Order: sequence, then structure tokens, then C-alpha cells
Amino acid sequence: MQVDSSQKRVLHKGRDTPSPTNWNASLDVLLRALHAIDPTPFLVRTDNELSHQEDTAYSDDLFSISARREGLQKKADIVSAFTIIFGLKKTIHKLRSFAKCWGEEPSNQTLADYDLLVHDTGWIPTAIPVVYIADDLVYDSVFKYLGVYIDVNNRFKRQHRATMEMIKKSCISAKYRRASAETITKVMNISPFRKASFPGKLCPWSLKDHRALDTPVNHLYKHHLHLMQSTSNAALYMSDDV
Repeated sequence: MQVDSSQKRVLHKGRDTPSPTNWNASLDVLLRALHAIDPTPFLVRTDNELSHQEDTAYSDDLFSISARREGLQKKADIVSAFTIIFGLKKTIHKLRSFAKCWGEEPSNQTLADYDLLVHDTGWIPTAIPVVYIADDLVYDSVFKYLGVYIDVNNRFKRQHRATMEMIKKSCISAKYRRASAETITKVMNISPFRKASFPGKLCPWSLKDHRALDTPVNHLYKHHLHLMQSTSNAALYMSDDV
């Protein structure tokens, strides 16, 4: 869900401090309605307990999930009604939808692609195609949410490649800077590391994947410290009192 830019300007005009609170209160109405309307909630297991996967909203972005197409359509109807009542504008061309089957569907259920209907003012429908995502090693990203490439197959390889490229570019730029090792370390901590840590919190990468991200940083530190590339990587991160 996207909010029209003119409405954003009115909402935040003059740095109105209550605006974020008002916006959260408005979204709370939508999120509560989405939680209550879904007849087929998506369940997540934690140890021996099952809990509902809640919908999330950040600024003008909404992520909603349901275990069945009927539930997803009911949620789309709620979002349509909410935006019409509150006078918000949906950016249809930015809407992303997909379906994924991780287990067995009921015997009368097919995995054929289908259309999700969203409505605008006057309850005018627009069909959004919903495509089933296969377990494909090449196609591992469906959409981007909060700056992270989301992978329904839970590998997040595309995001790993994007994070690696960002770190490599930062290291190449820092390698030829005339600065002390302390300055280089400080700059890396301020920018590239923080950019990489955000998707790292959301992606289920293995320890091997995380250590692969360290490789260009290790080479950078060894270069500025005038160490041999064969120097142990662990020595780069030892405390001063060792």
C-alpha cells in the first residue's frame, strides 16, 4: 500500500510531532481488521506452539499474508475499504503478490495461478495476478521489502549477493584512501557494516555465508595494516589487551 505524496506533505507539514503517532493509530485500525478478518491465518511454529503470522506495516508499506487465497482476498477487500474510507491512494503498479506451497494442499485444491481483486473509489476492481513460486535455485527473490530482497524459499541468495557487492565496493574505495588503519576501521563501522547488518538480521544465512561477507573486509584490513594475506583472520579482531 502506497500513500499519495500530497497526503504525506499534509501529514508531516511543519514537522508536526504528533503526526507519527496519528499515522500509527490509523494503521492500527487496518492491522487489527486484517488480524480479525482472516479465516485461514498463516501459522508459524515455535517449539511446540503455533501462532499467527501477523501482518506488518512500515510507513506506507504493508505486508500481508494468509494460508489460503480466500483469506488473502478478504484481506485485500479490507485494505481496499480502509484506503477508500481514509481517503488514501493505493499505488497499484507497485503491488506485489505471490503464492507458495510448502506442504500438501487439500485434495480439491489446485496450484493454478489466480487473480487477486483490489478495489478503488467506487469499488472498481483491478485484477492482480498471483503466481505460484517454484523451488527454483535461480529465481530466489519475489519482491523487495524495506530494502531487503525477500525470498519465499528462505535462502535469500540474491540479498547475499547484493550485500556482498556493497561491501566489495566499499572496500575497493577504502583500499586506495590515504588514511590510517584506525580511520578506515571507523569508516567501515559507520557505513558498510551498518548497511550489511540490517538485512543480516532478516536473512537466515549460515555461518559460512556470514564469513564469506568478511572476506573483502579482511583483505582491506591486512592491506592497511601491512600484513601478509596469510595472516590469521582472527588476529585482525583481537582486543588490545591480548
